[in-house]
Amino acid sequence: MSSGFPTFSAVIPAFNEAGRITRAVLDTKRVLGNEAPIIVVDDGSVDSTADEARVAGATVIRHAINRGKGAAVRTGALASTSEWILVLDADLSTQPSELERFRNAFDESDIIFGSRRISGASIIKQQPWYRVKAGQLFNWMMRATSGLPYHDTQCGFKAYRMSACRPLFELQVTDGWSFDAELLMRAKQAGLRLAERAVVWSHAAGSKVRITDAPVILFDLWRLRRVIPECSLDATPKN
Repeated sequence: MSSGFPTFSAVIPAFNEAGRITRAVLDTKRVLGNEAPIIVVDDGSVDSTADEARVAGATVIRHAINRGKGAAVRTGALASTSEWILVLDADLSTQPSELERFRNAFDESDIIFGSRRISGASIIKQQPWYRVKAGQLFNWMMRATSGLPYHDTQCGFKAYRMSACRPLFELQVTDGWSFDAELLMRAKQAGLRLAERAVVWSHAAGSKVRITDAPVILFDLWRLRRVIPECSLDATPKN
């Protein structure tokens, strides 16, 4: 990694990602450095994800059953001993090299998260229209429920300063897709410093998110609003 970056490890949640987990591990190592720990959390895969990740040089932690992306990220984060962790998706919809865009936010932030919906962001390949609409609806619901003012909480590319964020992962109750919103809500409640940064993003086939997950996501958001009632209700978008 180029000079000026803090010490990083990476957490890559993976469920049946054989055939592309190798590239995810190797590309991440090229950015973070060959000595950077890469933690792949195999969330109950029934294919060769774990074996391929190990061969590529990752540390693999396995869940016996599929518990959800939120559970996988929590497992990986709590296993890390680095100053910062980079959480990214195995499909590399956002490339590890996009970490460079976070450079000017490290000193004054505790969580930095990639965004597809602010000035400077670029989408190379768009999702199918129904996923775009579902994402827009989720973001509206998230703002209304959580009070978070951000444009895109669900992009799977985030950096966490672990000295500040480890307690958030220890408190995390959401195992599914709403975990991003929960962590940001808890961070805001705790007074941590959040930064949203534009990234380049491209849709990758094989997304594990299904339209039928919407009722569960809605319930999770409702539950989080009750669990974290002190979260600010200022929903004014910020760049």
